[in-house]
Amino acid sequence: MPELAGVDVSSYQGAINWPAVAATGKQFAFIKASEDGFGADAFFVQNWQHSFVAGLTRGAYHFARPAEVSPAVSVTLLQETLKKADGLQSGDLLALDLEAGSGDLLQWAAEWLDLANRTFGVRP
Repeated sequence: MPELAGVDVSSYQGAINWPAVAATGKQFAFIKASEDGFGADAFFVQNWQHSFVAGLTRGAYHFARPAEVSPAVSVTLLQETLKKADGLQSGDLLALDLEAGSGDLLQWAAEWLDLANRTFGVRP
């Protein structure tokens, strides 16, 4: 099975030289878009646009905090963040980053995934 090489980035990496990333053979980038309780990632718009120009398949991910917000509030934050970056293009991907939480995380995640699918027309 062929391997795909990619990167996962957020504001922690600072400004990224996307042509250099593509030159190393990376084919995709998952880029942090937003985080519940914190808003949009400071470098998201720049990373989203520049990774596209560099020819990488890109995916936006949302870092969820289920104990703090509902799935609807969480998806709305991602939606607002993507609008500021000119939205999704054909072939763009979405992901839910769920690392911590409490309560029924399975139900919360299922609601988030369903709502994101209906909102963006892309299955996360």
